[in-house]
Amino acid sequence: MIPGASTAVIKVTFSLPMMLESQRIPVFSGYINIQSSKNESFHLPYVGIDCNMKQVIVTDFEIRSPYISNSSDTSLIPDPIGANETFNVTTNQPIFHWRLVMGSAIVRLDILGTGNQTEAVGVNILGSVPDFPQYWLPRNDLTNPNLGYNAIWNGTLSTGVQVPAGNYRFLYRALKIFGDGNNNSDYENWTSPVFVIEYMTPMNNFSGTVNNTAQLYATYNIKIAMFVAILSFRFHI
Repeated sequence: MIPGASTAVIKVTFSLPMMLESQRIPVFSGYINIQSSKNESFHLPYVGIDCNMKQVIVTDFEIRSPYISNSSDTSLIPDPIGANETFNVTTNQPIFHWRLVMGSAIVRLDILGTGNQTEAVGVNILGSVPDFPQYWLPRNDLTNPNLGYNAIWNGTLSTGVQVPAGNYRFLYRALKIFGDGNNNSDYENWTSPVFVIEYMTPMNNFSGTVNNTAQLYATYNIKIAMFVAILSFRFHI
């Protein structure tokens, strides 16, 4: 009994409903009924989740795990590449694919390889793919595993620096729910197989085009000159 015009601290312990499956992130709710001596009734609602949200997986590692495809593969679901695949990024580039089964506040896509390193959330990297990190990405449609996120890379980092031809890997990291964005252990991560990027020599191709065009114009000029000469000869006759 709590006297009128007074306060008290009430501690309540809830018993979880039976048969809850934590991996399904079950939400349970109810209310506390408070009855006064004046026959007044008050309801105090409550709601909770029977799992540790920080341990909930945010990346789809089961139905469609992260993978790399070739930009030349334009099918609805491109095939994953194998290790040591070579990309001539002037004509075709590596595309990184991933799906989120829960939203993530920060998604990083960094490049690993030899060269000048920079530290990013506890890992030495060459740099990030342009437009990364990305923030507050929602989960993908769980009813359609063909839908997801992707990012194409042409060898240029977010700083504008173009990496030399060589061997590289993607480092994907998605921040867990309630995770600390400055703590690497609070991210889910996936490291891609090694892939190779090369560059064409556009000046050679361009030079060849100019030479061929010049030869074509020269041929046309000769033919035009011959045609004019013939007309002039007939006119004089």
